Amino acid sequence: MFFRRAAVLLVVLLISAACRKKTELLPAGAKQVTRTDSSEAGENGDISLREYRFVLGDAKNGASSFVCESRNYPDVETAQKAATKSIAERPQAGGQKTQARFAVSGRSVWLWQGRELVWCMLTTPRVTDLSSAMQPVVEKFQKQFEGV
Repeated sequence: MFFRRAAVLLVVLLISAACRKKTELLPAGAKQVTRTDSSEAGENGDISLREYRFVLGDAKNGASSFVCESRNYPDVETAQKAATKSIAERPQAGGQKTQARFAVSGRSVWLWQGRELVWCMLTTPRVTDLSSAMQPVVEKFQKQFEGV
């Protein structure tokens, strides 16, 4: 009986670990997506890190390139501290809830929710209409924030 319960618990833990997704906030039409997963030591345990890049649009209409980073912290407190350090002090737009924050400033957009902090930045140089280039990414982050 003991071994059966231990086996069931082990299976549940393995499934839980396998199902733990890395957060990616990709707007519709994202192309040339590349991903790199790693982890780094943090104060309270390992931080799971995913860096991803993507392109929106095409060469004819002006493609916009983005680099993003998703960090999954061991606990909410550590993630909240990181968000406080990372997110712009005076964002141009955003919102805040008990365990979530969304902010836009210049070429960057952030979303902190629970144990996760996601940041994206427009890397295309000499963009004539920054607002239009950022719009699909900002909308994706805002929609995720509002769903929290």
